[in-house]
Amino acid sequence: MLRLGLASAIIATGSAYAYHQWQQTQPVKGYKAFGPGFRCRGFQYEVGKTYELPEGQEAQPCVRGFHYCLIPYDVNNYYSRFMGPRYAEVEAWGSKHIGDKSVAPKIRIVREISAEEWGKLSGVFKGRSRTVYLKDGDYHREDGPAIIERDGFWPWARNKEWYQKGQRHRLDGPAYEGASGTKEWWREGVRYNEDGTKYLWAS
Repeated sequence: MLRLGLASAIIATGSAYAYHQWQQTQPVKGYKAFGPGFRCRGFQYEVGKTYELPEGQEAQPCVRGFHYCLIPYDVNNYYSRFMGPRYAEVEAWGSKHIGDKSVAPKIRIVREISAEEWGKLSGVFKGRSRTVYLKDGDYHREDGPAIIERDGFWPWARNKEWYQKGQRHRLDGPAYEGASGTKEWWREGVRYNEDGTKYLWAS
């Protein structure tokens, strides 16, 4: 096992971050992106190895620790595909979560995910506040919303989005239902009014 200090980013003085921490006895599965050469923020990672902060150091979002995402394609917010990133499945312990990313004092690089596999991921992936359904790399679900997200103002409420083959689509109702009551009708990626006429975007 390797122990090290890793400063992944510096946050501005006075910045405030709210995060959630899990009391973990079992590792959490997640996903991590790397630059060419399997490096992240200047640190070299290797598949199969476990990394841990030095004793007494606490993981802090955007400051110190090993960052990853619970939902795979959230890593694209930090590593553009134009950078030629590489991807891995990871396990993490003692995680803290802020927005779409997580940080942990201990992480294991389970396996590398090839670019081909990455582009065709399928399954149900759950984050702290969001659940997404993927099929062959696209948002897709035929029996309900493909994205279900807890609302930021009403934590008990959910925003729901219906997708098929990566496009907003629903025939029997609105393809977007906001927790505040907002509704949008979409078919095959095209927005419509409730009466079936095409939606006119403001110019």
